[in-house]
Amino acid sequence: MKKRMFLCIIIPLFLVMILSCSSVESWIRSSLEEKPIWVYEPQVSRDQIAFVGTGNAASETLAKLRAYESIMDQLSTYLGSNVSKELITELSERGSIERYQLKITRNFSRKEETGELVHLLAVADRRLIDNDRSELSIEIEKKSNEIKELQSNAALLLREDEDIEAAIQYLKIAKLANSIVNESGAQFYQDAQKRFFSILEKITITFLKDESNASIYNFLSKRGSRSLSTKIAKVPLKVSFKAVNARDEEYVDSKTILTDKTGRATFINTNPSMISSGELQVQLDISQFTPYFSEISENDRERINTIILNSAISVSYSRPLAIPTENVLLSISEYSIKGEQLDSSFIEGIVNNSFRKRGIQTTVVDLNVEDDEEFLSELVATYNNATLFFGKSGVSSINLIDDGYAVLVLGEIFLYELPKLTTDKTTYEIRAVGRGESVDEAIKQAFMQAGTISATLLNQLLYSSP
Repeated sequence: MKKRMFLCIIIPLFLVMILSCSSVESWIRSSLEEKPIWVYEPQVSRDQIAFVGTGNAASETLAKLRAYESIMDQLSTYLGSNVSKELITELSERGSIERYQLKITRNFSRKEETGELVHLLAVADRRLIDNDRSELSIEIEKKSNEIKELQSNAALLLREDEDIEAAIQYLKIAKLANSIVNESGAQFYQDAQKRFFSILEKITITFLKDESNASIYNFLSKRGSRSLSTKIAKVPLKVSFKAVNARDEEYVDSKTILTDKTGRATFINTNPSMISSGELQVQLDISQFTPYFSEISENDRERINTIILNSAISVSYSRPLAIPTENVLLSISEYSIKGEQLDSSFIEGIVNNSFRKRGIQTTVVDLNVEDDEEFLSELVATYNNATLFFGKSGVSSINLIDDGYAVLVLGEIFLYELPKLTTDKTTYEIRAVGRGESVDEAIKQAFMQAGTISATLLNQLLYSSP
């Protein structure tokens, strides 16, 4: 009887003690899940603040690390600034953060079907955290005001039809928003992302065929595809095309052009090595966006690339030759270091092969006349009306090096439109160096290099300029 009376007294008292410290819900949950009550409702003094980190992983070490990361996420959210990168190492190595007098005071671990489960209780000095929080609140307000100013700038730029500049403002907003951990930061980011893609997806590129010719290509950028859609200014368009390098190998070159106030942009080739005919690939140049790519997700970067590819256009082109393809004469002589004419024709051969690839059939001429004026006069008498590429190259120096010889060849090629005997069209001085184990091999390599350089430089004389 006495025992029953004792239990009737002690059990209610026990329940009162528990319920005075914790809510009924936390106590019940703790009992059902067989976890300490502090996992759900940590008890700390008014001068303290608690964070409960939870981690689940295959190993206890990894689970504990995730629990540390969970604590850092909560601390960052409370502060309003992401301090995880700055403080995670100190917390995981020492189990504390001196700056906030934060310490891990309790831990609980258990093996479950999904792996190791770890709960950590971190208790910190509320005053120290709230001091930082107050400063960060001011910083958040400052960033929020900057974001609102950027939003105003973007709206103004859209009214001025400068959509790309407006899009950049939204990328700047996204960058600022990512540094604000609270809910306003996430909302700012989502709004900026939505507006950025809304702008980008509406931009279209059109080739203005009627306003273009074989040397000049005009493009139009609009906000939409309708005929009356708004024309967009300052849109960077990247025009890509194939060219040939000094080794006669194809590579892709590009040039960025900007649309004017009427939405128009003009492409004029400035690379003489652009191949004779091919395709111009035209797309938005997003190089202005790349400084902000670290602030957006991988999915968003892929989405941007998809939009760029979908809006790109392709335009066929054919470069008009500046010379007739008939009666093209070629005479390029090679000389020794003593000034004696050599039997070799390395430069001539390479240039001739390059011309043939461009549809230009040449006739190699050698009249065995030493005087240039007399040589030209005889050509006029023989061919009357022709195009002549006339040049001379010679060995300038021969030097002994560690593994053989180095030879320097100098030369120049002129373009004459016969019967005129004067010209101002030239490759100017060509300098080429060749190396070889023997002098003859070095000379051969030098003349071949001179031929490669000559073929490249002659491209600027072959095609019509805009």
